[in-house]
Amino acid sequence: MHHLFEGTDLFLVKELKADAIQTQGENKKHLLIICKSASGLSDDERLLLQKILKSVHLELDDAAWMTAENIPPFYKLKSGILFKKLFLFGITPADAGLIVNYSDYTPFRFQDTEILVCDSLSAIAASDKLKSLLWKALKSLFGTH
Repeated sequence: MHHLFEGTDLFLVKELKADAIQTQGENKKHLLIICKSASGLSDDERLLLQKILKSVHLELDDAAWMTAENIPPFYKLKSGILFKKLFLFGITPADAGLIVNYSDYTPFRFQDTEILVCDSLSAIAASDKLKSLLWKALKSLFGTH
């Protein structure tokens, strides 16, 4: 009698995902936030991100978030993380392998994802004009008044 898998190495699927994308937060609301940074968020940037989310009645744990100098391609993000909204701070869609027409602070849809491209958190913190642009974009995405 022969066994079907005799002499064959079997691996659990989770063992094959060695290059899984590492994020923080619990992603309760299917929102992925990526901030360009080689060394993580400063305390001020983290506080600003918390304020941004609070303005639309969310907290950091409602999102999956990460900092990166070089981000994975969009298709890899989508295959590894469940999200319906993507916020890019200091990162362009081209950095994620997307060739699309877009304007900063103007949400757009790509496939089934709403994407918002913004300046870096530190640039937003230093500019009332950028804060205003971000607030208008958030209102359009979340219907907040």
